[in-house]
Amino acid sequence: LSSPSAFGSGSRLNAIFEQCAQCRNRLHGGGTLWTSRSTDSGLTWHTVRTSAPKNTDLGTFVQSGDTVWTSGDLGDTPTIFVSHDGGRRFTAATTAATPASQSQLTIDDGTVWALGNRCDGHTCHAVVLSGPVGGDRLTATASQPALRPHVNGVQATVEAHGSTAVVTGGFAATDLQTFISHDAGRSWSEVSYPCDRQVDVALYRTVA
Repeated sequence: LSSPSAFGSGSRLNAIFEQCAQCRNRLHGGGTLWTSRSTDSGLTWHTVRTSAPKNTDLGTFVQSGDTVWTSGDLGDTPTIFVSHDGGRRFTAATTAATPASQSQLTIDDGTVWALGNRCDGHTCHAVVLSGPVGGDRLTATASQPALRPHVNGVQATVEAHGSTAVVTGGFAATDLQTFISHDAGRSWSEVSYPCDRQVDVALYRTVA
Protein backbone atom coordinates (compact mmCIF):
# COMPACT_ATOMS: atom_id res chain seq x y z
CA LEU A 1 0.00 0.00 0.00
CA SER A 2 1.04 3.56 -0.65
CA SER A 3 0.94 6.21 2.05
CA PRO A 4 -2.62 7.56 2.02
CA SER A 5 -3.42 11.08 0.84
CA ALA A 6 -5.71 12.57 3.48
CA PHE A 7 -8.16 15.45 3.12
CA GLY A 8 -11.34 16.78 4.69
CA SER A 9 -12.13 18.79 7.80
CA GLY A 10 -13.99 18.55 11.08
CA SER A 11 -15.64 15.18 11.60
CA ARG A 12 -15.64 14.30 7.87
CA LEU A 13 -12.29 12.85 6.85
CA ASN A 14 -11.11 11.02 3.75
CA ALA A 15 -8.02 9.07 2.76
CA ILE A 16 -7.16 7.64 -0.65
CA PHE A 17 -4.39 5.11 -1.10
CA GLU A 18 -3.08 2.79 -3.79
CA GLN A 19 -2.72 -0.98 -3.59
CA CYS A 20 -0.38 -2.84 -5.91
CA ALA A 21 -0.89 -6.59 -5.61
CA GLN A 22 2.21 -7.49 -7.64
CA CYS A 23 4.62 -5.15 -5.85
CA ARG A 24 6.82 -6.38 -3.03
CA ASN A 25 9.59 -3.85 -2.52
CA ARG A 26 8.27 -0.76 -4.27
CA LEU A 27 5.08 0.70 -5.69
CA HIS A 28 4.22 0.96 -9.34
CA GLY A 29 1.71 3.36 -10.82
CA GLY A 30 -1.71 2.22 -11.90
CA GLY A 31 -2.61 0.04 -8.93
CA THR A 32 -6.03 -0.31 -7.32
CA LEU A 33 -7.28 2.85 -5.61
CA TRP A 34 -9.22 2.75 -2.34
CA THR A 35 -11.09 5.46 -0.44
CA SER A 36 -11.54 5.40 3.33
CA ARG A 37 -14.16 7.73 4.81
CA SER A 38 -14.83 8.72 8.40
CA THR A 39 -17.75 10.79 9.67
CA ASP A 40 -16.74 10.70 13.36
CA SER A 41 -13.33 12.43 13.34
CA GLY A 42 -11.44 9.24 12.57
CA LEU A 43 -12.89 6.93 15.23
CA THR A 44 -14.29 4.57 12.59
CA TRP A 45 -13.60 4.22 8.88
CA HIS A 46 -15.41 2.70 5.91
CA THR A 47 -13.28 1.64 2.94
CA VAL A 48 -14.51 1.18 -0.63
CA ARG A 49 -12.78 0.81 -3.96
CA THR A 50 -12.29 4.05 -5.87
CA SER A 51 -13.44 4.16 -9.46
CA ALA A 52 -10.94 5.93 -11.74
CA PRO A 53 -9.55 5.44 -15.25
CA LYS A 54 -6.89 2.73 -15.57
CA ASN A 55 -3.23 3.69 -15.03
CA THR A 56 -4.22 6.65 -12.86
CA ASP A 57 -1.92 8.19 -10.25
CA LEU A 58 -3.50 10.82 -8.01
CA GLY A 59 -1.74 13.64 -6.16
CA THR A 60 -2.84 16.17 -3.55
CA PHE A 61 -6.59 16.61 -2.99
CA VAL A 62 -8.73 19.69 -2.37
CA GLN A 63 -12.38 19.38 -1.38
CA SER A 64 -15.54 21.47 -1.24
CA GLY A 65 -18.55 19.56 0.07
CA ASP A 66 -18.75 16.26 -1.82
CA THR A 67 -16.65 17.58 -4.71
CA VAL A 68 -12.97 16.61 -4.73
CA TRP A 69 -10.36 17.84 -7.20
CA THR A 70 -6.88 16.41 -7.65
CA SER A 71 -4.06 16.48 -10.15
CA GLY A 72 -2.10 13.42 -11.21
CA ASP A 73 -1.21 11.36 -14.21
CA LEU A 74 -3.26 9.27 -16.60
CA GLY A 75 -0.56 6.91 -17.82
CA ASP A 76 2.22 9.33 -18.77
CA THR A 77 -0.11 12.30 -19.31
CA PRO A 78 -0.54 14.97 -16.60
CA THR A 79 -4.28 15.14 -15.88
CA ILE A 80 -6.68 16.87 -13.50
CA PHE A 81 -9.40 14.66 -12.01
CA VAL A 82 -12.69 15.52 -10.30
CA SER A 83 -15.09 13.56 -8.12
CA HIS A 84 -18.59 14.70 -7.18
CA ASP A 85 -19.27 11.91 -4.68
CA GLY A 86 -16.60 12.48 -2.04
CA GLY A 87 -13.83 10.62 -3.84
CA ARG A 88 -15.58 7.36 -4.71
CA ARG A 89 -15.41 7.93 -8.46
CA PHE A 90 -12.96 10.15 -10.34
CA THR A 91 -13.14 11.26 -13.96
CA ALA A 92 -10.68 13.28 -16.01
CA ALA A 93 -11.60 16.95 -16.22
CA THR A 94 -11.46 18.89 -19.47
CA THR A 95 -8.75 21.57 -19.40
CA ALA A 96 -7.85 24.37 -21.81
CA ALA A 97 -4.15 23.49 -21.50
CA THR A 98 -2.11 20.48 -20.48
CA PRO A 99 -2.05 20.49 -16.67
CA ALA A 100 1.33 21.06 -15.07
CA SER A 101 2.56 17.76 -13.68
CA GLN A 102 1.19 17.32 -10.14
CA SER A 103 -0.15 20.88 -10.33
CA GLN A 104 -1.25 22.33 -7.02
CA LEU A 105 -4.99 23.01 -6.95
CA THR A 106 -6.79 25.69 -4.96
CA ILE A 107 -10.51 25.98 -4.18
CA ASP A 108 -11.87 29.35 -3.11
CA ASP A 109 -15.24 31.07 -3.28
CA GLY A 110 -16.79 28.42 -5.53
CA THR A 111 -13.89 28.39 -8.00
CA VAL A 112 -11.13 25.85 -8.51
CA TRP A 113 -7.76 27.11 -9.75
CA ALA A 114 -4.93 25.18 -11.40
CA LEU A 115 -1.94 25.68 -13.63
CA GLY A 116 -1.35 24.31 -17.11
CA ASN A 117 1.26 24.51 -19.85
CA ARG A 118 1.10 25.32 -23.54
CA CYS A 119 4.19 24.07 -25.29
CA ASP A 120 5.58 24.88 -28.73
CA GLY A 121 8.61 22.81 -29.55
CA HIS A 122 10.91 23.04 -26.51
CA THR A 123 9.32 26.15 -24.96
CA CYS A 124 6.39 26.01 -22.56
CA HIS A 125 4.27 28.88 -21.26
CA ALA A 126 2.26 28.72 -18.06
CA VAL A 127 -1.52 29.00 -18.34
CA VAL A 128 -3.74 29.84 -15.36
CA LEU A 129 -6.88 27.69 -15.38
CA SER A 130 -10.10 28.10 -13.40
CA GLY A 131 -13.66 26.84 -13.34
CA PRO A 132 -16.70 26.23 -11.13
CA VAL A 133 -16.03 23.78 -8.31
CA GLY A 134 -19.13 21.77 -9.20
CA GLY A 135 -18.20 21.43 -12.88
CA ASP A 136 -15.72 19.31 -14.78
CA ARG A 137 -14.05 21.86 -17.04
CA LEU A 138 -11.22 24.36 -16.49
CA THR A 139 -10.77 27.27 -18.90
CA ALA A 140 -7.95 29.77 -19.25
CA THR A 141 -8.43 33.07 -17.44
CA ALA A 142 -9.26 36.04 -19.67
CA SER A 143 -5.66 37.24 -19.57
CA GLN A 144 -2.49 35.49 -18.45
CA PRO A 145 0.45 36.56 -16.26
CA ALA A 146 3.62 37.18 -18.24
CA LEU A 147 5.63 34.36 -16.67
CA ARG A 148 8.85 33.66 -18.52
CA PRO A 149 8.81 30.51 -20.64
CA HIS A 150 10.77 27.50 -19.44
CA VAL A 151 12.13 24.63 -21.46
CA ASN A 152 10.49 21.99 -19.23
CA GLY A 153 7.44 23.95 -18.16
CA VAL A 154 6.81 26.25 -15.21
CA GLN A 155 6.65 25.13 -11.61
CA ALA A 156 4.11 27.48 -10.08
CA THR A 157 1.37 27.71 -7.51
CA VAL A 158 -1.97 29.44 -7.58
CA GLU A 159 -3.47 30.89 -4.41
CA ALA A 160 -6.87 32.56 -4.49
CA HIS A 161 -9.08 34.57 -2.17
CA GLY A 162 -12.35 35.76 -3.64
CA SER A 163 -11.52 37.62 -6.83
CA THR A 164 -7.80 37.85 -6.02
CA ALA A 165 -5.39 35.28 -7.43
CA VAL A 166 -1.62 35.04 -7.01
CA VAL A 167 0.71 33.04 -9.24
CA THR A 168 4.38 32.45 -8.55
CA GLY A 169 6.82 30.39 -10.58
CA GLY A 170 10.42 29.77 -11.54
CA PHE A 171 13.02 27.02 -11.31
CA ALA A 172 15.65 29.08 -9.48
CA ALA A 173 15.67 31.99 -7.06
CA THR A 174 16.94 34.35 -9.76
CA ASP A 175 14.13 33.23 -12.04
CA LEU A 176 11.25 33.75 -9.60
CA GLN A 177 8.27 35.84 -10.70
CA THR A 178 5.04 36.62 -8.86
CA PHE A 179 1.87 38.07 -10.38
CA ILE A 180 -1.38 39.15 -8.77
CA SER A 181 -4.88 39.63 -10.13
CA HIS A 182 -7.73 41.33 -8.26
CA ASP A 183 -10.36 40.62 -10.91
CA ALA A 184 -10.35 36.81 -11.21
CA GLY A 185 -7.71 36.77 -13.94
CA ARG A 186 -8.97 39.49 -16.26
CA SER A 187 -5.76 41.46 -15.69
CA TRP A 188 -2.42 40.78 -13.97
CA SER A 189 0.38 42.87 -12.51
CA GLU A 190 3.83 41.72 -11.45
CA VAL A 191 4.84 42.05 -7.81
CA SER A 192 8.29 43.52 -7.19
CA TYR A 193 10.43 42.28 -4.30
CA PRO A 194 12.24 44.66 -1.90
CA CYS A 195 15.34 42.44 -1.82
CA ASP A 196 18.44 42.86 -3.95
CA ARG A 197 18.46 39.12 -4.53
CA GLN A 198 15.27 37.16 -4.99
CA VAL A 199 14.79 34.06 -2.87
CA ASP A 200 12.61 30.98 -3.11
CA VAL A 201 9.10 31.90 -1.96
CA ALA A 202 6.15 29.85 -0.72
CA LEU A 203 2.68 31.44 -0.65
CA TYR A 204 0.13 30.86 2.08
CA ARG A 205 -3.40 32.16 2.46
CA THR A 206 -4.32 34.16 5.53
CA VAL A 207 -7.64 35.42 6.87
CA ALA A 208 -7.05 38.95 5.62
